[in-house]
Amino acid sequence: MPFLALASMASMMSSLAPGPPRWRALGKMTIGARIRRHRNEGGMTQREIADEVGLTESAIRNYERGIRTSGDQRIGRIAEALDVSADSIREIGVSGVRGALEVLFRYERELGLMPVVTGDGVAVAPDPKEEGSQKAAQALKAWKRMRDQLAAGEIDEDDYEAWKARFRG
Repeated sequence: MPFLALASMASMMSSLAPGPPRWRALGKMTIGARIRRHRNEGGMTQREIADEVGLTESAIRNYERGIRTSGDQRIGRIAEALDVSADSIREIGVSGVRGALEVLFRYERELGLMPVVTGDGVAVAPDPKEEGSQKAAQALKAWKRMRDQLAAGEIDEDDYEAWKARFRG
C-alpha cells in the first residue's frame, strides 16, 4: 500500500540538496511567480502565452509581477498554454499544521485517504475499501517513484518540479 510519511517527509526533502530546502521556497511562490517559472521552463515568451490565451503581453507581465490577479478560468487557460496542471499555478491556501490537517481531512472524504502508523511515524495511505482510492494509490506510487529517482540522482530538482507541474494523475 503506497503511503506518504508525514513524520519524516521534511527531513527527507531537506536532505536532498545543500543549503535551504528549495521546496519550501517553491511553496511560498505567488501565482505570478509560478506562471513565470513554468513559462521560462517551457521556453515561452510572455507574448507567446498572451497570444495563446487571448490576452495582451502586458496582462501576462502584470500577472507575473502580481500587479493583476487572474480568475480561476483564466488560470486554467494560462496553464493549458503552458502545458501544466492549473493546480500547479493556483494558490492552495494552507498555513500551519491545522491547515494541512484540514486538507488531509478533505482528502479522507474525497479520496479515501487515512492515517496509518508505520515504523517511521505516521503516514497517509488510501483505504482500499473506499471508492476512488485506487486512483489515489496510483498517484502516490508515481510520486514515490519520482522521489526515489530524485534521491538516487537520476533526475534533478528541476526535472522533479517539472514532473509535478505536469502530473495529471
